[in-house]
Amino acid sequence: MSDAAKTLSLVAVAAVLVAVAFATHPRPIEETTQADVGKPLYPQLDGTDPLNVKGLEILKFNEDTAELTPFTVKQVDNRWVISSNQNYPADAKSHMADAAAAVMDLKIEDRISKDKGDQAKYGVVEPDPNSLQVESTGVGERIKVTDGKGHDLATFIIGKPFKEGSDLHYVRRAGDNNIFLVSIHADKFSSRFGEWIEKNLLGLNPANIAQVEIRDYVSEAGVDLQGMLRSRQIPRATLELGFDNAKSAWSLLKAVEFNAKKEPTEFKLTADEELNVTKLNDMKNAFDDLKIVDVERKPAGLEGDLMEFLKTNEDAAQSLFRRGFYPAVSADGKAFIRSSDGEVVCRLNDGVEYVLRFGKIAGQTEESNDKDAKKEAKAAKKDKTQVSRYIFVMAQLNESMIPKPMLEIVPGEAAPEANKPDEKKPDEKKPAETKPDASQPEAGKADEKKPDASQPDAGKSNDKKPNEKSAAAAGRATVYTAADADDKGPAAKPDAGDKHDTDLKAGDKPAADHAETKKDETKKDDTKKDQTKQDDTKKDDQKGAAQAAERERIIADNKRKQSVYDDQVKKAEARVKDLNKRFGQWYYVVGDDEYKKIHLSQADVIKQKEKPKGQGNNPEDFHELEKGLKGLPPVPNK
Repeated sequence: MSDAAKTLSLVAVAAVLVAVAFATHPRPIEETTQADVGKPLYPQLDGTDPLNVKGLEILKFNEDTAELTPFTVKQVDNRWVISSNQNYPADAKSHMADAAAAVMDLKIEDRISKDKGDQAKYGVVEPDPNSLQVESTGVGERIKVTDGKGHDLATFIIGKPFKEGSDLHYVRRAGDNNIFLVSIHADKFSSRFGEWIEKNLLGLNPANIAQVEIRDYVSEAGVDLQGMLRSRQIPRATLELGFDNAKSAWSLLKAVEFNAKKEPTEFKLTADEELNVTKLNDMKNAFDDLKIVDVERKPAGLEGDLMEFLKTNEDAAQSLFRRGFYPAVSADGKAFIRSSDGEVVCRLNDGVEYVLRFGKIAGQTEESNDKDAKKEAKAAKKDKTQVSRYIFVMAQLNESMIPKPMLEIVPGEAAPEANKPDEKKPDEKKPAETKPDASQPEAGKADEKKPDASQPDAGKSNDKKPNEKSAAAAGRATVYTAADADDKGPAAKPDAGDKHDTDLKAGDKPAADHAETKKDETKKDDTKKDQTKQDDTKKDDQKGAAQAAERERIIADNKRKQSVYDDQVKKAEARVKDLNKRFGQWYYVVGDDEYKKIHLSQADVIKQKEKPKGQGNNPEDFHELEKGLKGLPPVPNK
């Protein structure tokens, strides 16, 4: 071939390459001025309320596996569910509104092509299961939004980005060959399961955590000679920990370790040991931040009577086994579930208790042709960068975590001896022995004149009065006047030779005066007694009323305290019921990192204390020792 011919051939090849390069290179926006530029991608949606959008479907094609992965969120019976994940509840109201608004805001920045042959080049081939093949390339992501009746509002395919990190993507409306360049926020159309659900699986407040019990064990499963599924548990340790939220401090309540024969031994921290507070705080925070990456529906009936479930549903029992959850029966005949990798109990101060059982790594099960095994394999492929694990969650009531009310003793009920206030009243004990008031001098004299018949010398008590002694010594007799006789009465007149003439004291009144005085004094004394009784009765009434009021106060206060406690128990019961209604239907899949933060071993919880510098196990001590060894002279060879 001549040089001229060679030159022409090279020019022709170059021209072809230039043409190909021009055809395949995305044209800049400024090179085209089409009539659609600047208009909404879906002008018919202008003015539509985003809340009217009730469904979103995202369909992706995996070129490595040639599989289509659908993700669908919709509103069913006034609640949002992820229908592609067996109608798992979705936290989608605001998220759906954002996605709908993003569709309505789509505007055409440029029209790139209307040639169907360009679709693969720009990545806008529709992921249609009827037309796709294993070797299909350039398949985009199909977005479809619908209204409450399931009517299609908009369906489009998102293709490749205009350039890396750009919000500009190649977009094509379904059924339309025109390829547009559109500014779009692709994150509004996320198909990541975790972004459409309540992110806090347990829904707890870490400030309410009061106790955590770590049951560190492993379980192994197999088939016995009769072909029955069996499991055995190998315990390692059980650690019960308390958390004081006010002091932000952990304490070891109980610790038990098991030897090779499964024999338990309780132990306490030694002087050289302490709790690993960093690990424990990470565990507490992980309860609040436990994220689920996927869910799978449990067999129907598992949330009911477990024993009945095991008897009537062998296939469902195998579903549990495949995920690392092993039904078993205790010595007392009660059915329970072991897990392959232990469990943790988280107790809150409101009486709610969470039980987290950790199963196998998701997807790592024995080969099987059933749907469960296929779903497990799919779960393992969802995130190649992180291992995930099955978790079985349930809630239960623990009344011991709710402080019981301190009730006061009600008088007459719990302590009868405290209800006898009247026994110490002297006037009610012996009313006849009421003593006269010493402040009344005449009353005292009247009592002195009254002889006591029980005394042998009655009537002779006046013989030793000083005035009578002086009268006898003078040899004189007492003379009474008529007036005296009238006052004292006939009985007071002395007879001849009678000793009474020496019994009267000088200045004493006749007997009649004494009798009248005695009547007055008796009347006063009776009045005083009546007044005393009235006062005592009034005091008794006041005291009784005060006691009754105090009793009523105690009863009312006890009732209030008990009511508060009962309300707390009812709230905890309702909370447990609501949680189990949500937990009972699902196996959850969580990241293995979360599992490792929550399921701590004895070595994780307890660590050796770091000794002060210069005392042994401080890293700086080793470096100092190393320096010292380097400075020593070499050991001579023998």
